[in-house]
Amino acid sequence: MSALKLFDTDAPTNPIDIAAELRECEQIIEAKLAAYCDVGTTLERIRVRKLYQLRWDTFEAYTLERWGISKSNAYRQINASKAIATVAEVAPVKPTKSAAEALAEHNDDPAFQRRVWDRAQAEHGEAATAKDIEYHASMVMLEDVAATAPATQKRVVEQSSRRLR
Repeated sequence: MSALKLFDTDAPTNPIDIAAELRECEQIIEAKLAAYCDVGTTLERIRVRKLYQLRWDTFEAYTLERWGISKSNAYRQINASKAIATVAEVAPVKPTKSAAEALAEHNDDPAFQRRVWDRAQAEHGEAATAKDIEYHASMVMLEDVAATAPATQKRVVEQSSRRLR
């Protein structure tokens, strides 16, 4: 039995065909990322408005029984969609799912999220990963501490920041 072939593995060689196929692939990814954000936003709407109560006692029961999504995954998706919405206000490029989930750790501080995303974008562009987000979040936190700390603490923070690199 042969393995399932999802696409033709013979890549185009003509630069125009390569560019066209890349555009096609990126449009698919862009649509799926938008859908991920829409699902999170819609789950939050169902949760906040308690629309699930028509047939289920809890939001957690609704997501598990209706969609097969655990409580933690539902909330992860909701939080990631909030993070995407926050950074989308100032950045034309939306974060990947994993980067959005890392940004969601800071949903309580949208300004901080934007600073972290701006730095990740500046250094990594569209390829910013969750690990990049975590690194830049640490750097922004260290800088914030250094900006408000006495001179001796600033040196400690600067030394710690050099070790992180």
